[in-house]
Amino acid sequence: MRNWLILGLISSSAWANPVPADFHYKQSLITPSGNAQYQLSLPIDVYQHGQRSDLGDIRVFNAAGELVPYTLRTPPAIEAKPETISLPFFPQIEQHNTPGSRTQIQRNSDGSLLAITQQELQKEFVTYLVDASKIKTPLSSIAFTWQNPEYSGTVIIEASDDLQQWRELQRGNVLNLQYQNQQLAQQTLALPNTSAKYLRLSWPDGAPQLQSVDVGLHKGKTQAPHEWQTTHISKSEQGALFFQTLTATPVDQMRITLPEINTVVRAQLYSRQRSDAAWQSRWQGVLYRLMRNNIEISNTPAMFSPNSHTEWKLQLDTQGGGIGQGQVKIEMGWTPSTLIFVARGQPPFTLAYGNKHIQSAVQSEADLLITPNQPIARASVASAVLNPNPTEQSDPAQQKKWLLWGALLVAVGVLAVMARNLMGQLKSSKQ
Repeated sequence: MRNWLILGLISSSAWANPVPADFHYKQSLITPSGNAQYQLSLPIDVYQHGQRSDLGDIRVFNAAGELVPYTLRTPPAIEAKPETISLPFFPQIEQHNTPGSRTQIQRNSDGSLLAITQQELQKEFVTYLVDASKIKTPLSSIAFTWQNPEYSGTVIIEASDDLQQWRELQRGNVLNLQYQNQQLAQQTLALPNTSAKYLRLSWPDGAPQLQSVDVGLHKGKTQAPHEWQTTHISKSEQGALFFQTLTATPVDQMRITLPEINTVVRAQLYSRQRSDAAWQSRWQGVLYRLMRNNIEISNTPAMFSPNSHTEWKLQLDTQGGGIGQGQVKIEMGWTPSTLIFVARGQPPFTLAYGNKHIQSAVQSEADLLITPNQPIARASVASAVLNPNPTEQSDPAQQKKWLLWGALLVAVGVLAVMARNLMGQLKSSKQ
């Protein structure tokens, strides 16, 4: 009996760790040599095919099939109200029918703009120069106000450090309109966290008469680019559209595109984790898709706090006629988590996922001796490979529990046999 007990305990330790064959999917990780840790943004395949809402079915293996420790770094939170500052700006005047016209730009010794002078012939405001030379923090957004009561058009934003070489940062539509008793305003555009001394604003549709230019200052960590995935509407009833998102996806934005031009409708977005849970409001606002001056303008993405709810509802206000014919296009957006793993053993390393029976093995960054600002080498990832027949071994903790219960029962059985033998010996001695 003692031999069986020892064998059971040995077996429990032998079965403790999963192997790559236990997972539905795996992806090879390409790592430059000579580094102790590597990082990569979780690929979209993990969110599509992972089977745990907490991403707990992820594992990383080395070439020998051994587990290596890893952690997950969630994206930094976006500042609700970033610090903004107003910048000085100068209109540049385009000269018509004056081939010899010149523009003179005067700067102070510190590089800030002092004045712009031009010939006074047939002038038209078409561009603005914005002086950001005194700003040392990267810019995250730019916002405009203008005198015109109503305006819509495209603005092209370029950056330069010497007023000679310009690079495009962003182009987008801005507007402030009254349409079908709705106030439509979009006067802020995101910038890709750029540091530049000067900005140039070009207006292909004609420039408004600007009153102010404000920029948002980026003070947090730079976020990875958003991933986007089109969702499929599963049901619609009474102006409500129902759809689902991927498991474990921390959705924080929705691109909602209306099917017909010149449509405006109020909408509210809800989510919940389960079909028996109450709906929670995530966003409300105005959706629009308009044609102005032969340019299509539409609403910006709906933005809200990240959550991993899988059931969603878009409620449309149909009092103004709804959305017309066709189907709304909905794309969910999220910032993927960062996987950091320790390169123990020999490459190639493998990322495996897709096993609903397994428990999370993620560790803290402190346990892996990773500091917040520590530089970590980047790994790239190959295409996902499907394992059609995984063994899907159950969670090692569950295995240990049942094996220990079995060992306990065996021990009880051994004690029962020993007690029975002892009782028999006592009876024999009395006789």
